[in-house]
Amino acid sequence: MVDDFSIYDSDFFNGPDGFISSNQFMKILYSLKGQNINIKHKSYYNSENLINYYISEKKYNFNFKFSHNDEILNLKINNYSKLLIDDLPILIENNILYLITFDQLEIYKPIYELLKNKENKEIIFEINNLKNVAHYLLPNLKLLQNDLILPKTIEKNIINQELEVNFHLDYENNKIIIFLSFKYGNYIFNLDNNFNPELPKDYILIRNELKEKNIEEYLLMSGFKKNYNIFYLNNDDDNYINFITKNIYELKKLGAVYYSKNFKNIKFISQPQIKIIIKNSEKNLLDFSFKINNISDNELSEIFSSINNKKEYYHLKNGSILELKDNKNNKFYKLLETLDFDLTNKKENKIKISNVNAIFLSKYLEKDNVE
Repeated sequence: MVDDFSIYDSDFFNGPDGFISSNQFMKILYSLKGQNINIKHKSYYNSENLINYYISEKKYNFNFKFSHNDEILNLKINNYSKLLIDDLPILIENNILYLITFDQLEIYKPIYELLKNKENKEIIFEINNLKNVAHYLLPNLKLLQNDLILPKTIEKNIINQELEVNFHLDYENNKIIIFLSFKYGNYIFNLDNNFNPELPKDYILIRNELKEKNIEEYLLMSGFKKNYNIFYLNNDDDNYINFITKNIYELKKLGAVYYSKNFKNIKFISQPQIKIIIKNSEKNLLDFSFKINNISDNELSEIFSSINNKKEYYHLKNGSILELKDNKNNKFYKLLETLDFDLTNKKENKIKISNVNAIFLSKYLEKDNVE
């Protein structure tokens, strides 16, 4: 037996060592699976109710059942369980605590609220409104209960296929644009819920709304913004480099990724081509200039400023990413420093060098195979 815990509400817990958060409380319950715990329920009126619970190690089995006639569809839950706390994934059944997931809680809670004040724990739907109900209700019930038996009235018109996710990537107006579509069998639809081909009138599609939602949330967490049926990421956003260098590979784990011609033009440059030009000048001096991967002169100062600030990447104006760590850029930057060339304060990539520096430069060119 562990020490008592007092519960005031979903954010206010008191344990043996003082007040704890709801997340800490959940971690404690997971660590105590297979054991008993005393929980003292407190109200704001200082009344107390001490209850001993067993924390189950077993997965909770939801038990929904359909029945129907010509006019109504009846949904009943045979093992209606209360929530210990409204906003925490903890169910109570005969003084046993079952720990479910937050995703399951999100689905179960609206059903729980509907059934809470119903004696027979049943929800009744009219058959003529069945299609709207089924689109929302059936996929969610399936996520709670895999072996759910569907009513024969609608089973014959059910489309129950695995979800395939398609990401179509484009680059336009200095933005990465993602057109997101979901595919179930032969039916594809976008965020506007426009089907291609159109879903037959009497058919019901079982959608994996949880996975669809998680996909959208992943894009938003990656820095994308949503605008109607597309997601976009500005190329001046800090998340842009993370997406091009890292997160784009995560997309391939989530679904099929397709690239437009414009997007394919975005390059990740890890070993830039450096071209050095040396010409004779006056008084034993030489004109020294250079080009890097056809990058405009206006961007050179920003690139070398980024190197000076220990940045790993530089985001070019054309959308491409130039890698700065451990490549020719760093060595070339050190060369320019040796030549007293402070590029971070210049807009021009040209200086005059002495013959002595030219000998040093020649050795650098031979060593690093620079053109």
